[in-house]
Amino acid sequence: MTIEVKFVPSNRRFELQGNDTILEAALRAGLSPNYGCSNGNCGRCLAKVVNGSTARVRHHDYVPTAAEKAAGVVLMCAYTAHSDLQLEVLEADSPDDIPVQDIPARCKKKHHPTDDIAVVRVQTPRTQRLRFLSGQRVVLSLRGGIQGEYPIASCPCDDRNLEFHVHRGDNNAASRHIHSRLSPGDHLHVHGPTGGLSWHTPNAQPVVFVSCDVGFAAIKSLIEYAINIEWEGPMTLLCFGAPGAAHYMDNLARSWNDVLDNFSYRSSLLTVDPRHACEKLDEELRSSVHSELLADADLHHADVYISAPGPTACALQTQFLTHGIEATRLWTDICS
Repeated sequence: MTIEVKFVPSNRRFELQGNDTILEAALRAGLSPNYGCSNGNCGRCLAKVVNGSTARVRHHDYVPTAAEKAAGVVLMCAYTAHSDLQLEVLEADSPDDIPVQDIPARCKKKHHPTDDIAVVRVQTPRTQRLRFLSGQRVVLSLRGGIQGEYPIASCPCDDRNLEFHVHRGDNNAASRHIHSRLSPGDHLHVHGPTGGLSWHTPNAQPVVFVSCDVGFAAIKSLIEYAINIEWEGPMTLLCFGAPGAAHYMDNLARSWNDVLDNFSYRSSLLTVDPRHACEKLDEELRSSVHSELLADADLHHADVYISAPGPTACALQTQFLTHGIEATRLWTDICS
């Protein structure tokens, strides 16, 4: 049986099936309620039942106070809904609403889709999960006190398993460590979230995502969030690949293109280094943006999200602004 849950005062609604907890269903639907451990220990996901009935489906160690019991609160991480349900819930509407967290973690898996890029999967403890919005960043602290800041490439709905895409940077100690020394099982520390991109589009209007190199990480998080909330507006992704090879996540982007009716994937291969500003880079970006995107009149009214190395990100931003995209509908993140 499918049950509808409504959060107030936001009036956001989502469906809950089976014995999923309220928190699990809310995160899967792309909502950002207040929570902490997801494991029944901290009490941060307490919500007041306004209407409807609930039932406990998970053990919890947190003991509500007498006042909380009298107010009719439940732990969203431990309770499910037995009828259509209305809850009074604190929610995050912007990155400023998400607290900075410090969480120990370990490397679960690492692979190299190309010689210059490492895809790293990090897992937090069951009792400490990272609360974040799609497209945000964290600081990873590695052995020896080495630190690096990277966008999270995964969806907020999977708050325990975090993915990062790291370019091999000769002048970046953290990137060198991740590429050459980090192994599955190694311990590290997660601090964040710390800014980055986040979803701003309020309704089903066209959205354009533009990525280059490991800038795909933040864009991937945004797209997975859009898929999770069943975004109905048209989505267009333009990926720029580094010289010499197709984009390292080309197969994933093509799979989205194949299964999503409202998704269009386009790719363009650069012949110059996207990390070094030059006239040739500007020319190639200008040509691709015009032919792949701006020639489509519908996309002039789109929200645009860009994530790319510095010179490429700045050049792309200039191209869209020059062609009439409003600055208030353009968001840019610079990846390392």
